[in-house]
Amino acid sequence: MPLRLSQANVVRKTHANDKRVHKYLVRAKTVQSSFFLPTTMASSVPMPSSSKQSSSSAPELTVLTRVASIPLIAWTINQVSCTLEQNRYTSSPYATAKGLSTSAYKYTEPFQIRLAPAITTVDEYANMACDVVESRFPYPFKAKPEEVADYYEQSRLQASKTIDEKVKTPAFTAACEVDKRFAPIVDYLESTAVTRLNTSAAPKDCEYQYQRVYVLSKNVTGQLYQYSNQTILVQRASQTADSITALASSANSRIHTLSNNLITDLKHLRASFTDTTTAAYHELNDCIGSMHNIVSTPNLTVNEKISRMVDEINFHMRPLLNRLPGARTPPTTSNPNGNGHAQ
Repeated sequence: MPLRLSQANVVRKTHANDKRVHKYLVRAKTVQSSFFLPTTMASSVPMPSSSKQSSSSAPELTVLTRVASIPLIAWTINQVSCTLEQNRYTSSPYATAKGLSTSAYKYTEPFQIRLAPAITTVDEYANMACDVVESRFPYPFKAKPEEVADYYEQSRLQASKTIDEKVKTPAFTAACEVDKRFAPIVDYLESTAVTRLNTSAAPKDCEYQYQRVYVLSKNVTGQLYQYSNQTILVQRASQTADSITALASSANSRIHTLSNNLITDLKHLRASFTDTTTAAYHELNDCIGSMHNIVSTPNLTVNEKISRMVDEINFHMRPLLNRLPGARTPPTTSNPNGNGHAQ
């Protein structure tokens, strides 16, 4: 008997909220197919034309249907459902989960019938809370996804336009003014580099001064690198020339020293042989004079002096020395080695 009285109270309260529930059910029709709750839950909502509620049906939480009928939430649920159904990895688990949720809901219907008064009361308070929120913030309950997307796009364009007008354009204008003030300095640097370093000028398509400075710095760097390489080569050539000059000077000094020693020895030899024949004496004087002339001639190079001295020694001086008294052994022939010197 108490169970029947409680069910009658549920019927009376439900009729009192028929008008309000009908408005929510109209919104719920568009998303009922994609909503995760079982279809039996939506079908048990009483319509305004019904005057009695079946005592064996479970009560419905109309607040869930109301929330699901909000355009943004309905679109989100629909997108998630379509994505899960179309993905090959989630389509099968999603279908299984829907079947299990429907079965579980049917098994809990007896408990829902017993708790119908409490469920109805909670649903009423939840709907009143939604009414309060909707009265203060009506836009989220009525806005469509297309409107939100358009609003976001317009806001983004407006923000970009504001940034361009208030930030980018003034900053660019100021940068151009500063860039123009550096033009005389860059012109002077460029003319100096072209005149003194023979670098190429910046191309005419360089609109801003920093571009000209960048091109000029590259050209000057390359030119300085080339000059540094040339300087190294010049230094090496100078060192080689100095070495050759020092070697030639040393060789010339040694030639003069040896020649002077030879002339001195010949003079001593001439003074020591007083009994030498007149012909040998005059021939020895001629050798001394020839050697002295070769050494003292300024126009001859070192190689020419060496060549003439060798010829004079081989063809005149050595035969004369062999004929003089005291030459006990025949002269040894000097064979040149691989370096061209006598062994």
